[in-house]
Order: sequence, then C-alpha cells, then structure tokens
Amino acid sequence: MLTDAQWKVAEQNGIPRQYVRNRLQKGWSEERAITDPVRPYKGLYKKYYHKCREIGLSREGFNKRLRMGMTPEQAATEPKRGA
Repeated sequence: MLTDAQWKVAEQNGIPRQYVRNRLQKGWSEERAITDPVRPYKGLYKKYYHKCREIGLSREGFNKRLRMGMTPEQAATEPKRGA
C-alpha cells in the first residue's frame, strides 16, 4: 500500500488514484505507477474530456452518459448529480 507522501506525488504528477491502483494491479513498481505520465487519449471525444475534468467527471462517467443517450456536449457539461 502506498504512503500518503506517495499518493501526494501521484497527485502532483496528475495521476488519478484509480490509475495508480490499476497500474499496481498490472505489476508496475510503486515508483513507476506514481511517476509515469498518463498518456493523452486520442479518441473521438478528446475535445470533450477537458470539459469533463472541469466538472469533475471521469472519462468513464462521460462514456456512461453517452451510452444513456446524452449528446457529447450534454455529457461533458451537465454537472454531476449530488455535486
């Protein structure tokens, strides 16, 4: 398990906790998991992911909203429930 200092390093490097957890489960070293940058997504909805980050919505949340029938613009700009 990572220390609070290690989680802070990951946060400073812009790496979400779930990414770190996934990386550790895949066998990455702790150091690499908290320091290797996250590769930018180059998919169809890349331009919407910045808007999602502004409202605190994950990529997975955005994709779920699309599956539920929202337009990409709605999915990327509608505030999260309970936020």
